[in-house]
Amino acid sequence: LKPHGKILIVLHSQHLRTDKLPPQFQQMVQRWLIDGMVYATPAGMNDDWFWLYAAIMTSIGGKHPYIISNDSMSDHHSALCVLAQSVTHQHKLFLKWRER
Repeated sequence: LKPHGKILIVLHSQHLRTDKLPPQFQQMVQRWLIDGMVYATPAGMNDDWFWLYAAIMTSIGGKHPYIISNDSMSDHHSALCVLAQSVTHQHKLFLKWRER
């Protein structure tokens, strides 16, 4: 897979601690850090806000960012349902975006 733009990996800072990383991944993560591909979110903060912000800010420039995540965003979906109180157009758009 050849990237068509910059790659940004957003991880909690705890996942980048060398004492917690399996030895077989330490060199790869070090390379990501050297290449400026990793943004480490501060302890105690939800990493979702950081990658969502990066995606939105990239989109404003007319680009189309691709997000790869194992996060189902169920917490965001639940919050949206509470705000919407029903299936609204925005809710449908969120579900469509999440499935992309």
